Amino acid sequence: MADEKTITNLRGPAARIIELSATTLSPGSPATAAMTGPDQARRFALGIPSGPRGVPGLDGVATDAAVGELVGTWAARDTSTGLAVAQALETAVSTVGTIPPKLPRGRILSRFQPGHTWANNAGGWLPFTDIVAHGSQSWGFTSTASAAETHVTRMEFLTPVNIIGKSVLVRAYIEDPTKVSNFSVTMDSGATGNSNTTTFGPLSVRAVDGGKWWDFLFGYGQAFDQIGSPDRTSMKRIGISIRTSAVINFRVNSVELVSATEALPTAMQKVVILESDDGDGTNALMHRVMSEYGARGTINMIAENMDRPNRLTYAQLKAWQRNDGWDVQAHAYYLTTQNFLALTPEQLDEELALLRAWCRRYGFQGDFVIYPQGGFNDTVRAIAAKYFRGGRTVYTTPVTVPGVRPYAIASMSVQNTHTVANVTAYMDQVVNSGGAAHIVFHHWVEGDAPAGDPIGWGTNQLRSIIEHGIAQGYTFATYSEVYGAR
Repeated sequence: MADEKTITNLRGPAARIIELSATTLSPGSPATAAMTGPDQARRFALGIPSGPRGVPGLDGVATDAAVGELVGTWAARDTSTGLAVAQALETAVSTVGTIPPKLPRGRILSRFQPGHTWANNAGGWLPFTDIVAHGSQSWGFTSTASAAETHVTRMEFLTPVNIIGKSVLVRAYIEDPTKVSNFSVTMDSGATGNSNTTTFGPLSVRAVDGGKWWDFLFGYGQAFDQIGSPDRTSMKRIGISIRTSAVINFRVNSVELVSATEALPTAMQKVVILESDDGDGTNALMHRVMSEYGARGTINMIAENMDRPNRLTYAQLKAWQRNDGWDVQAHAYYLTTQNFLALTPEQLDEELALLRAWCRRYGFQGDFVIYPQGGFNDTVRAIAAKYFRGGRTVYTTPVTVPGVRPYAIASMSVQNTHTVANVTAYMDQVVNSGGAAHIVFHHWVEGDAPAGDPIGWGTNQLRSIIEHGIAQGYTFATYSEVYGAR
């Protein structure tokens, strides 16, 4: 029996909980949450299915561990203000298993592994059974030189694959990522003269970090280099090139085809999300221009920025949300938070709990967290999964397909050196891959982009990219429309 606690910031009047309990249900059963007693608020019971939950291999975040820690330490949290209790209780209810998205997740359609569905025909790489994530075998090498050298292999699919409307995921083990300067993937339809190549480098901004396991994921339209006219309905070979500068182990464990356009309904298969980070007051210019075209955008707020001088006000944000269909998502709670990677797990948990509670207090969507400066790793993703539906970085290539990895959503963060052509090229690349193109801004001026503001852009350029999108048949939507809301 827990001590009596006053719960505030819950969805309704304050409630008094005198008993908190959890029951293990049979695998596959739906999770349950019930409040009983006087006024339906005296006892709170959780029913948690046994067995794995979430979507292993897709979102990469172990939500079971996060939920278990949350429920198990509920009574140990600081409850002096009631905020921590309310947030813990709310999160325990809404995060039992991975939060189900409004739209279907991307899903693995095919998995190709060494010795099963591909054959090596170049490069001299060898099969290994010592390091695997799936199956029983990987393909790779152990470098023997401390100087820079490039290792290349090419593997032939036993059956040609159609990659149109799909994304390609390469899962690889890299013993020391700091000793890798370049990683590239080439797919061709039978000859190197008809190929697409996607290059990842440096890894820290191009791939999803899972410790020593790295996920390299790209849409079929995201090739940085194309030679000839590859037949994307019949891709026959995949080549991998890695440049190392030390003695390290490297393994490719699997190549997976992931559904892309299936993750979005037909009306949303050409979607662009225009958003702005921090809450600068000049975003009123962005709102005005987008309203001229009937386009909806998203503001990602730093909580402590609201109502400060030259920053967006509560009245503005609520009006845009209520009257114009805009989203307000979560960026950081404290102005001093520059990067989640600089926080301890305990500090990050506190920050995200406060941030989620702040969004609820003011009635903002707040279902997604935008990582400051884009920094994230598995720890950040796991803690974010306790409070948010997903997370977005500022790196352009981790994931553009909605639902495939909801805590590693890619975007293009626009700088004043970017031209309209740079931005529209990224939009086209992602949309043509079946993904949602996230275009991120910070500051605005009337007219052309300012030379003295590295992250400023102009309303003339904004009009140009909106008109380009309209001409291509793109929909300018919000997070809530594309990914759903609680």
